[in-house]
Amino acid sequence: MLITTIDWEAGLDAPFDQMKMRSAIHEKLITTKWIFRDFIRHIEERQHKLVMILEIESSSLKRVEGAIRKCIGQTLTIDGRIYPIRLYIGSYYDEQHAYDERDILRSKYALQLAKKQGVKRSQVMVQEQAEQYNQEILIESLLSNGIVNRQFHLDFQPIYRLIDGELVGFEALVRWHHPQLGLLSPIQFIPLAEQNGFISELGEWIIEEACRQLVSIHERLGQSTLRVSINVSPVQFKLCNVAELALKYAQCFGLDPSYIQFELTESTMELVDEQVIEAAAALKGAGFSVAIDDFGTGYASLESVSAMPINCVKLDKHFIDKIQSNKAYLTIVKHTIRMLNEMGLELVAEGVETQEQYELLSILGCTYAQGYYMSKPIPTVQLSHATIAKLLNFKIA
Repeated sequence: MLITTIDWEAGLDAPFDQMKMRSAIHEKLITTKWIFRDFIRHIEERQHKLVMILEIESSSLKRVEGAIRKCIGQTLTIDGRIYPIRLYIGSYYDEQHAYDERDILRSKYALQLAKKQGVKRSQVMVQEQAEQYNQEILIESLLSNGIVNRQFHLDFQPIYRLIDGELVGFEALVRWHHPQLGLLSPIQFIPLAEQNGFISELGEWIIEEACRQLVSIHERLGQSTLRVSINVSPVQFKLCNVAELALKYAQCFGLDPSYIQFELTESTMELVDEQVIEAAAALKGAGFSVAIDDFGTGYASLESVSAMPINCVKLDKHFIDKIQSNKAYLTIVKHTIRMLNEMGLELVAEGVETQEQYELLSILGCTYAQGYYMSKPIPTVQLSHATIAKLLNFKIA
């Protein structure tokens, strides 16, 4: 069963009477010579949209969707005049031979996705995607209680200086352990938090908790210059004053801003605009470090790196994995390190998993590294004095 929701936009000179436009589209669908007409079980009007139910096989999905678009076309004739339209189609497909209101809601969700896609303007969703959507809605609804119920915690992954193996700091990684859903990856909840604005509240909690945990480590060691890196989303920069929050918690815990670095994930660099650049500059101006994380996987280039007010670049694990087996990757990493060094930027290699990678990166001039070869991320509650002492005494095998 294919449940299709059809929506449209028309030019400013089109009739305001939506009923006439719906009727014109409806007429095209029921009088068409396209073969899909034989599969139409029902057409109805829903909130200024048309919902069409077709009984087809999955193998016909693309062909039928394309035929519907061609049937309606790019114009409507109303009262003898021709009006251009922009068509959107959202569909939900299920192997069952029946449908209910939930299936229509799923087709409307597919329509929302189609409207975000721009040129294509159509989307077919199947059962597996509907289940994923349901899971996302559930996770999003539970987010706001996560902080109140103390379900979030931080893991700290150690960062080492390559030349001498000295521990220099940690990257703070947020984790969510829900009592029913279990341990949730940031990939499952951070994008949702960005969409609904909860990233502002969650981001503030991460800054506060990272500062609290770093001070706790300093106190256990007596005196320390260990630093912490905190991931920050460009969406946070747009929703709140991150520099102001960072100063607030640095002062609250008695930390010098130089002990705190903020990492901007490269996969979100397409969201960077003047507002984000100004916010990053405010952080740097207040004495905090600013880094681009996962460099080499998305939108950042050496040109954009030079334009951003940053101190550090973190090279993505994807490159580190292949520097021994792929000469092209080795060349890319070698020249990237050289250029970043010439630009006066620190470089952290992520995902170092072997002694050979560690030693090669050190020879190439990389400054710092983190990865499973040195240490996996450690829940902060497990960072006892003995554990920290062991991390401080890391030696190359």
